[in-house]
Amino acid sequence: MAVRDVSDPDLVDTELPPLAGLRVVEIGGGIPAAFCARQLRGFGAHTIRVEVGGDEPSLTPDEATFLLTGAERIAFHDCDLESLVADADVLIEDQAPGWLAAHGLEPTALLARRPELVITSISPFGQSGPRAQWLTTPAVQFAAGGLMSLTGEPHRTPLVTGGSQAFFLGGLHAFAATTALVLGRLRTGRGDWIDLSMQECAASMPELYGAQSEYVLQAPVPRSGNSVRAAWGVYRAADGFAGVCCLERQAHTFMRLIGDEIADDPRFIDPTQRQEFDDELLAHVMAFMIERTKDELVALSPVHRVPFGAVRTPRELLHDEAYAQRGFFDRLRLADDDASEASIMVPGRPFPGLGWVPAGDPSPEPSVHWPRATDRHPSPPALPLAGIRILDLTMMWAGPYATKLLAELGAEVIKIESPSAWDNIRTLIAQDASIADPWNSAYYFNEYNHSKKSLTLDLAQPAGRDVFLRLVADSDVVIENYRADVMDNLGLTDDVLRGVNDDLVVISMAGFGKTGPLRNHVGFGPIIEMMSGLMSLTGYGDDDIPVKSGISYGDPVGGLNAVAATALSLIARHRSGNGRHIDLAQRETASTMAGPAFVAASRGKDPIHWGNRHPQFVPQGCYLAADAAPDDPSAADHQDGGRWVVISIVNDRQWGALATLIGRADLATLDLLARQRRHDELDRLIGDWCAERTPEEAAESCQAVGVPASPVIDTYRMHDDPQLVARGFWVRVPNEKMHSYRQSGHTWRRVTGVQHRLRRSPWFGEHNHELLSALGLRDAELAALEDARVIADAPINPGVG
Repeated sequence: MAVRDVSDPDLVDTELPPLAGLRVVEIGGGIPAAFCARQLRGFGAHTIRVEVGGDEPSLTPDEATFLLTGAERIAFHDCDLESLVADADVLIEDQAPGWLAAHGLEPTALLARRPELVITSISPFGQSGPRAQWLTTPAVQFAAGGLMSLTGEPHRTPLVTGGSQAFFLGGLHAFAATTALVLGRLRTGRGDWIDLSMQECAASMPELYGAQSEYVLQAPVPRSGNSVRAAWGVYRAADGFAGVCCLERQAHTFMRLIGDEIADDPRFIDPTQRQEFDDELLAHVMAFMIERTKDELVALSPVHRVPFGAVRTPRELLHDEAYAQRGFFDRLRLADDDASEASIMVPGRPFPGLGWVPAGDPSPEPSVHWPRATDRHPSPPALPLAGIRILDLTMMWAGPYATKLLAELGAEVIKIESPSAWDNIRTLIAQDASIADPWNSAYYFNEYNHSKKSLTLDLAQPAGRDVFLRLVADSDVVIENYRADVMDNLGLTDDVLRGVNDDLVVISMAGFGKTGPLRNHVGFGPIIEMMSGLMSLTGYGDDDIPVKSGISYGDPVGGLNAVAATALSLIARHRSGNGRHIDLAQRETASTMAGPAFVAASRGKDPIHWGNRHPQFVPQGCYLAADAAPDDPSAADHQDGGRWVVISIVNDRQWGALATLIGRADLATLDLLARQRRHDELDRLIGDWCAERTPEEAAESCQAVGVPASPVIDTYRMHDDPQLVARGFWVRVPNEKMHSYRQSGHTWRRVTGVQHRLRRSPWFGEHNHELLSALGLRDAELAALEDARVIADAPINPGVG
């Protein structure tokens, strides 16, 4: 039985979870479907796992404890699959494309018989396209999605993230997409089939770097390792590793902490000039960090509003005061004679406030009827969130990524910015001085704010607050990622918001939540990655240095959970009639992605840095290959002139195939133990073979003989990747303020329903008159708001950074 101790009564989940009564069939053997099902089960669904097995990677004991505790499990050969699916509300699967059809469960035929069924198919490269049948492992998947090219030190190989993050990321996308489709089913009576490509999921989230490569550089963005720049990096502290991540508005305060002589140095005052002297500033930053402990640095954050973080391990976090107060962990009491197994701590609910079934507890009894096609006349296929209005108060990346996905599912998203405090992403990167309104043509902003409307509104002024509350009265959701105290300081407390709309859903997604001892800490994605335990899982293995992922990984993870929180809250509202406020802490959502590491930590184990190797997939590595062509201007990756391919061996059969392929059939019979002992030798042999081939040639040759492999696709070549191109992932959305370029399209492919038509990101205040006129404001009132700078069509005193 799982026991959950929560000291904050406001965070106790006592109500019936929103998915109570939902029957989920999971056909899987790997992490993606299992993680999706695990999250659905936590919110009340009854999940039945059909274990197929086969060549795909099996779960480790720590993974199985985290992912499968509480699931009903049935072997594939011992079940009537057709009958199971006939009684299901949701079908999740991560088998090879075509597996369902080969076993009499072709999805479009299933939906013809049962239009209310929700089907989520998770696959490495999607259900169609020239590489749909390619094999994968977590390392291969990470290479294929564009993120690995950004991860690792610039003078070393690209680096695989620890903890099988490529697979957990696929499962998280599936969780968010599935909850949205279940909401759509409640609203329309119709289910859907999502073709979820893990490659496309990753390709939708390379932060600014993918758009930068395509829009500006026409070349890959190089890896920057742990230090993007002096004031944005991870460094040695007195007792471990810690980081600081400053935007321009925080940089001067940080330099003042280092010393007045640094803060007043003209070389460091101007952000453009500072780039030229970044190496010199870096030396001062590193000296400042190493003289202080991790705790001392973290304590500076709420006092000075400078984003500091410390690299925490799962073992440290098991005793974290903030997690204890917020009731984050589930405690599993496992029936086992081994005393060490008596109590295992695992991440629990990713966000509180919706009811949660701790791992190992029985699912709630089905007490609410989930409508089927016989209950309602199915409407024509429609977007699942059509008719939902969302007021988007988010900035930077985590929140805008969430609302972008919600807009793609049909929601009307109104992005609200103050004329004097706009989304920093609009002006983060300097543009040509000849551009009159650069805030309307920022490629980073355009990537994650498409298909939204723009309303400028100064909520700090009474007139702006009053207009906002009039909008709230006719909206479904407010989502914000301000600091924990901002909404209260603006007078927009829960009582005020619910006073004008009692069924409103409010999603707050502060970095550390709105309660607990870390509520006032400042944190961006890299800080979240450090403080959640995730960063401690990754490193080259030949030193003690943890390595951060190449993007602000905590941001999209928090954003995806915010999508799920929104959908689940609207499901709960649909069933109860009541709105709610979700206090999502991005750090907690990130820790959930490291679930197996927390199981290991409960068993007394610390993270092991495997570099690009794997304890069971042997050999596995990232190998230097040949460039595409000597005269290809994009061939060099701006670092060592090389390009890379990842090859990963899961079993003896695959090793035999690879050994034969590289001309060493004499080694084909080496078993796992022998391969582990001779890994260095095998790496050299594989490396010599790869050096004579381009990454594409090497990967295609491996896949042709059944060996998982992929080029390490960089941020520029990803736009010409044959699989992404064949599936139409890249789109050109007309924008009169920008030159044409390829940007990411729909993240989740609805096979049976219509796709939302993407629109360019909105210009600053573009929809002011449309939205405010609809509220009944007359021209004279709008003019008065403009005169008072409550609304505007340009930022006030814009600067760079």
